[in-house]
Amino acid sequence: MGRFEFFPYAQKIIKSNLESGKFKSLGNVVFMYVGKGEFTELEKYPEVIIVRDLKHNIEQYPLFTAFTAWYAIWRQGLCKTKYINLLEYDVNLKEDYSLNLKNILLKHKPKIVGYFPLEMRNYHYIMNSGWVNSIFKGIQSVYKLDMFKIIVDIVNKENAAGKEPVWATTNNVCFDYSFFDKYMRWVSPLISHMKDDVNCGHNQERAVSFFCLLTNTPVYFYQGYLEHVQADSHGTQGHEVTKKIEL
Repeated sequence: MGRFEFFPYAQKIIKSNLESGKFKSLGNVVFMYVGKGEFTELEKYPEVIIVRDLKHNIEQYPLFTAFTAWYAIWRQGLCKTKYINLLEYDVNLKEDYSLNLKNILLKHKPKIVGYFPLEMRNYHYIMNSGWVNSIFKGIQSVYKLDMFKIIVDIVNKENAAGKEPVWATTNNVCFDYSFFDKYMRWVSPLISHMKDDVNCGHNQERAVSFFCLLTNTPVYFYQGYLEHVQADSHGTQGHEVTKKIEL
């Protein structure tokens, strides 16, 4: 399984993680260094990739945060395994995280694994217009679909059947690589519609769930073994950061 960690502007965090062996239990991990920060202390580590040095990257659109690394992995063909596990820099792993994930993949063979489910009826999914405007306009322009209406119809139908549909929040996701490739091919034409939006990271984060809905692909939720600190490195969350990243 390809394992990738994303660290925007955080040279010292990558170095600390490498020295402490924080992610050693995951096996071979690749650290994708995103942004324009210094990386002089990372040059000796072969497991660190400087995204801006790759031939194919979208570093000219710095607001995308983790998605900048996703794009580079995809366009550069960096993952050669059946599954790709994409984790953000501000996560802490619980004991047996890796072993349990491996068993899930072997037993259930999911197309996508999410870690933090949230009800689709929650205001911050699609009712918070600032976090979806750009991608909704892009989907309408490129694919001629009213994504807002599609989601409202799905939620109403599920609620009428006594069900509460949820979506996989954050950019911590494990994909079957073939599904990741399909998602990236679908979302790439939408980049130009989101790139200048200060909230493009939130727009893209929701795009994964939109693609799952459009392709009728269920998300397998693996809960309790990954903690997301939500460090809010770009200051767009609007909340106080109360947890600490384990180094």
